[in-house]
Amino acid sequence: MSDDMGDDDWQKTWDARLAALEHELGESDGMIATSPVPIYLGGGADVLTFRKHVDGVAYVTAGLIGDDSQQKTPLGQYELMMCFRSENDWAISLLSRLAPYTFDAALNPGETMEIGAALPENSTVTALLFVSYRQFKVNDTSAGILLCIGITDSELEECQTSGTDGVLAKLKRGGVYPFTDTERKSVGSSRQ
Repeated sequence: MSDDMGDDDWQKTWDARLAALEHELGESDGMIATSPVPIYLGGGADVLTFRKHVDGVAYVTAGLIGDDSQQKTPLGQYELMMCFRSENDWAISLLSRLAPYTFDAALNPGETMEIGAALPENSTVTALLFVSYRQFKVNDTSAGILLCIGITDSELEECQTSGTDGVLAKLKRGGVYPFTDTERKSVGSSRQ
């Protein structure tokens, strides 16, 4: 909620955002991981949980679509999403902390970001690959979901030298996409 948005406007935006996300991902389980300090006061984003969209859990930020402070991308305004095969508190924390960054820099589909210091112990993934996951409208505004997939060092290197399309294709063929598995081997090789 930006400083100039009243409570009624905020609720209408929340309802429209939630309706659009549930149209794309199925019904939310109603669980909202609420940031102690709201994003509009410099804190993190709230995160919704979707259990009916994938065979696992999808976590999606809630609060970026509808905030004109977000840097523009081809998706328009967007929420961040990570998918896991089971519950994962690390994902909630990472998404909540990453969300405010979208006010300073655009996260574009096909880009990568190293996240070493933010990773859980024993992680073999070292970076995120951003993928356009869904595009839709919220209150007549272009919006979307940007999927964040954890990738390994060798996958990051391949993204940087050959582009992300090949890595994304390998993640799909290898049954990894759309999930993040922080302790997996690199796709297409025996390297971690």
